[in-house]
Amino acid sequence: MKSDHPIYEAARADARRRADDPHFRAVSVSLTDTAKLVRAALKRKFPDVRFSVRCDRYSGGSSIDVRWTNGPRERDVDAVIGVYAGQGFDGMTDSRYYNGAWLHEDGSASVRRTGSNATADRLQKVATLDRDAVPVSFGPSFVQSHRTVSAERWSAAIKAYGEKMGDALGDAIRAGTVAKVCDACHIRVEPGWGDMALRRFEAEMAT
Repeated sequence: MKSDHPIYEAARADARRRADDPHFRAVSVSLTDTAKLVRAALKRKFPDVRFSVRCDRYSGGSSIDVRWTNGPRERDVDAVIGVYAGQGFDGMTDSRYYNGAWLHEDGSASVRRTGSNATADRLQKVATLDRDAVPVSFGPSFVQSHRTVSAERWSAAIKAYGEKMGDALGDAIRAGTVAKVCDACHIRVEPGWGDMALRRFEAEMAT
């Protein structure tokens, strides 16, 4: 049965043409097409959030930057978009390694291989039960998330913190001495400082 997803169809056709090539490992998906897949994946997971998905090409690679205001936490978005990064970084050896993915008929993707068999990050290969999945390598070196918190949301988070928490920061908020995140940076709240406590509190509100 023919898929309605043009990027998947093109990748499947390419894989079939090269099936007899002993050097064939995966179909390359362009940076532009990868960005389209990222947008679609975000829309499926977070239909009510408006994301900006931009491509950036530079010497030695490329990236996709995903930006949004308020809404889900960065780690929740990273769980969706991470599979579309063509490379990873091994901090133990200060070197890059190459990832791989499975592209499915509906345009979604899953991990096929990640890590390196030559560095501290061990190579992990992941099989798929989808017999129609196509092995692909996505164009961008990295896919990065950038979440912005609006002033209105910060005000709401600070107010909520003051209503809920009984620590030194909560006392300062109720006393009216903390109106912005930067006002809390000198207030000690274990295990750190007040500004970080506010950021953690706001992030938990996003769940």
